[in-house]
Amino acid sequence: MAESKRPKEIILTSPKGIAKWAKLTKPDTKYKVAGEYSITLILDPEDAATIEFVDSLKKANAKGFAAAKKAEPKKKFTQEAIKVKPETRKIKDDKGEVVGEEETGKLAVSFNCKAAGTRKDGSKWAFRPAVMDAKGKPVPADVLIYGGSVVKVAYSIRHTPMPTGLFYTSFNLKAVQVIVLKSQSDRDAAYYGFQEEEGYGSEAAAEGESYSPEDGSNGPAPASGAEF
Repeated sequence: MAESKRPKEIILTSPKGIAKWAKLTKPDTKYKVAGEYSITLILDPEDAATIEFVDSLKKANAKGFAAAKKAEPKKKFTQEAIKVKPETRKIKDDKGEVVGEEETGKLAVSFNCKAAGTRKDGSKWAFRPAVMDAKGKPVPADVLIYGGSVVKVAYSIRHTPMPTGLFYTSFNLKAVQVIVLKSQSDRDAAYYGFQEEEGYGSEAAAEGESYSPEDGSNGPAPASGAEF
């Protein structure tokens, strides 16, 4: 009997959005020993490109779920919602303690991929998503992609029917294109939760000078390669 061929992977591209919690330089090993690369894309739910994108994800999820039921008609599947949810931010009290969360009005879409694994024949494999600039050229591995950067994400859709009957669809991270790169020092008042108020206005801010606190929070990225 001829071996069944693995379906060809289809690479799709997201619309432009804002990067959040990008783990692209080094894999995150907090929850997975082999490591995982990931990025969350923040989108405007009222933007036409976002509406079309989210609709395509929902249709893909429904199509995959229907295929799983057809393949195993006697099995009772439970469909999990796709990884598109409202973005939230933490609410802090006067002492800086987190007391809750609130929605920002934006959508958050999560993409991830394994950094390494073992094939059926016992051989090892490793993978790192490609990171390219606006011109399509590779971004050096030591360049950190901070939150606030404008990016597009290349991904494939992964359907997973679990033995327990749970069915879910996730988005396999393949590559990221950086349209606008933000560094830690590019973070503005809105990033920290500040809004414009009536009162003191510094001349330094008017002249475009940046504030560099003594704690070094606007300095180089952590040596660990963690991205924000």
